[in-house]
Amino acid sequence: MKIAILVEGATEMAFKSKLQEFLKSRLGQQMPKLKFISCESRIHKEKKLRDVVENLLTGKDAHDAVIALTDVYTGTKDFINAVAAIINHGMLKKILEGQNLVDAAIVCPELKAFLNTILSLCEGELIP
Repeated sequence: MKIAILVEGATEMAFKSKLQEFLKSRLGQQMPKLKFISCESRIHKEKKLRDVVENLLTGKDAHDAVIALTDVYTGTKDFINAVAAIINHGMLKKILEGQNLVDAAIVCPELKAFLNTILSLCEGELIP
């Protein structure tokens, strides 16, 4: 399983190692290959987002899924056709300081949805 994760920038990139650690503990041999792709500010939208996603899902190096991970919800409907998980800076800081991701997911429904999306794609046990 290959999953591309579109991120806005450095804040979300810092989450990569914690996510990999969590998934490895939950999925073992079913661990997906994760490719974090920085959009260098804000997640693309409209045609550019469609083009990026299509390119990631097709071709000889195609990914099985593409997920967008953002840190701020702007209230716009930019991501109507994309999966977007929203994590605020305070929650991310707690996660990166050693907070258990399952505990964090219980209080952050967007994080829980993000993690369960990946777990579901890899046929792993979901966070209740």
